Amino acid sequence: MAKPADHLAELENRFSEALTHQCHVRPGHRVVVAVSGGADSLCLLRLLLNFQGLHGYPDLHVAHLDHSVRGEESRRVAVAMRRLSRRRGVPCTLEALPAWNGSPSEDDLRKVRHAYLERVADATGSQWIALAHHRRDQAETVLWNLARGSGRRGLGAMRYVVGRRIRPLLETSPLDLRKYLRGCRQRWYEDDSNRLPIYTRNRVRALVPLLERRIHAGAERNLARAATILGAEDELLDSLAERRLKELMLHQGAFLALDAGALCTDHPALRWRVLRGAVRVLSDGSFSLTLARTERLAKLALGAGGSIDLGGGYRAERLKRLLILRRPRPPAERSPGPVPAVRPSRARRGAQRDLT
Repeated sequence: MAKPADHLAELENRFSEALTHQCHVRPGHRVVVAVSGGADSLCLLRLLLNFQGLHGYPDLHVAHLDHSVRGEESRRVAVAMRRLSRRRGVPCTLEALPAWNGSPSEDDLRKVRHAYLERVADATGSQWIALAHHRRDQAETVLWNLARGSGRRGLGAMRYVVGRRIRPLLETSPLDLRKYLRGCRQRWYEDDSNRLPIYTRNRVRALVPLLERRIHAGAERNLARAATILGAEDELLDSLAERRLKELMLHQGAFLALDAGALCTDHPALRWRVLRGAVRVLSDGSFSLTLARTERLAKLALGAGGSIDLGGGYRAERLKRLLILRRPRPPAERSPGPVPAVRPSRARRGAQRDLT
């Protein structure tokens, strides 16, 4: 049987590997640590402090946001986080939101929290924002996205690195996190709102223990492992689709033209990704296709002609051997009429004739 000290050392070693290999934290980096006062985020802070003590980096900055949904209790937690930061010699930024008019949604809270963390990172010159999502959070995200009809990208769930947000605890069980805190004699605070059934995430949260009791004892671990595999495959398919899009793109400007004839020879999985990527390129990343509209666009690409609305003012039309994607037009702008003549460098001979 492992001794408590053995468990602490094992978790610290796994955390160090995730922080350096998966999250790419390096000497000279500064990390904003999102600390709510709960067990997960406090364990993240303690593990970062331990790593810093051993290796001399990264610089840390605690960020705590009072969402103003728990009254006096949330104010007590904020005071406790300030005191803990002072004891540990870590700079700390605290902010309290104004009182909400009604009950905020999960999406409202998440957007406000992420915007706050980005502001703190900007103000402190930080390279990273560390979040405390763990293995059960990952398993819950897989189930939630599966129920919503997500594809491989959604089932890949959360990643270790997205922009400057890092999640070094993503393969760690929440039970291990609490065991670590007990070994460190670190107190944490329970958020009763995590049990309220009004939030979808809380209802999903009850499913993983149920699966482990009724279906398979390793459900949490296996769901998280599946997310890792699917996430890696998703990144591979994205890189293949990006390369294929460059080969198929005949014109990029006021509109985007693809060689539809060549696109139709691709595997459907690659074809869908190319189409979604083309719309992202056209919109400069501001617009994404839903699954249903991706299906409609793929059918248009395979067809002989016609046009469809992609949402957000974007349109697509099949013109001979070309698939034309158009940006939204200003309200006063007149119909652009036929596709203007251009001479793309990558055009196949037949598709180039259609374009000109």
